[in-house]
Amino acid sequence: MSSEEESPYSFDDVTPQPLDASPVCNIMYSDEYRAEVGTLLALMNRHEISERALWLTEQVLDQLASHYSVWIYRFDLVKGLNKSIVDELEWCEQIALDNEKNYQIWNYRQLLIEHATKDGGEFSAKRELPLISAMLDADCKNHHVWSYRWWLVRRFKLDTPEELEWVSSMLAQDLRNNSAWSHRYSVVFSMGGAISDDVVRREIDYTEKAIAQCPQNPSSWNYLRGIYRKYGAQCSSRPLHQLADGYRDVSLPALEVLAEHDPSYYSRLAEVDPIRRHYWAALSQPC
Repeated sequence: MSSEEESPYSFDDVTPQPLDASPVCNIMYSDEYRAEVGTLLALMNRHEISERALWLTEQVLDQLASHYSVWIYRFDLVKGLNKSIVDELEWCEQIALDNEKNYQIWNYRQLLIEHATKDGGEFSAKRELPLISAMLDADCKNHHVWSYRWWLVRRFKLDTPEELEWVSSMLAQDLRNNSAWSHRYSVVFSMGGAISDDVVRREIDYTEKAIAQCPQNPSSWNYLRGIYRKYGAQCSSRPLHQLADGYRDVSLPALEVLAEHDPSYYSRLAEVDPIRRHYWAALSQPC
């Protein structure tokens, strides 16, 4: 390898595999990348579990953090070498911070945590929250990070008042954050338990206040529509279209709600939203 003088390991017994097997186009890989990835592919193909292979995965991921196959191989190495899961989680935190849109890292963390907790092993999910917060501070709508947080909530049953308070704080920062609305709906309504009338009314009241603040926000309207569709019998005595009627002159989402109740509103939607006029016209036709 080109960086062998920096390596604590010898790879003299390894013949690097070529990277250009029947390419559609030739990619101009650097010599260092070709050497490191080619060597790693050779180790992967012979299923080598060794410290030098673990070291080499770090070098490759430093160049290309989205290499899914390398993450899977590294997981096999961590297991096979009986490495500390906590140390491994800490190692890949900086990679996550440096690669905001990388989804492979979050799948890798799930694999590590599942491995740590198998056979009754303990793991505190709260150790993940500072990293999640740092990632969402950089991009509050990073859907990979939101998906990972939802996985933690489901896996460790974190549907707690603290989780609801946290997602409320995220919505207070940005009412248009659709990821936060989706997370709230999942935490409140998708954990499998019975939903009381008080919870339904609380969420309706919360969402109506959000709509009053920002009537044009489709996320809050979709949240409310979801509640009414799933828990209509538990909703307030006021039908949803009555609420929407109060916003028909200032809110496109309100007109959508009204059109579902009275198709004549589709013509109004075509007027105020001409880019989608053909879409509204199609919806106005009887099935």
